[in-house]
Amino acid sequence: MKQIIEANNKCLAFKGTSKQAIDFVDMMRDIGTYTGSDFDNQLNDFLFNIEAELQNQGYLDKDFNLIKKD
Repeated sequence: MKQIIEANNKCLAFKGTSKQAIDFVDMMRDIGTYTGSDFDNQLNDFLFNIEAELQNQGYLDKDFNLIKKD
């Protein structure tokens, strides 16, 4: 059974499967962000919250490396 990953940070929210969460974080990290703006911090915090939930559910190790796939 696929687990649902949920994360929220201020005005941003994510809810999806672990695969969707991993793909979303990878895509957003690949795109990169502009530095120095408040949105950058919010976006980085949001992505971290998704990664932390993936870690909590056993998909990422303590160093945020992928250890389990659905």
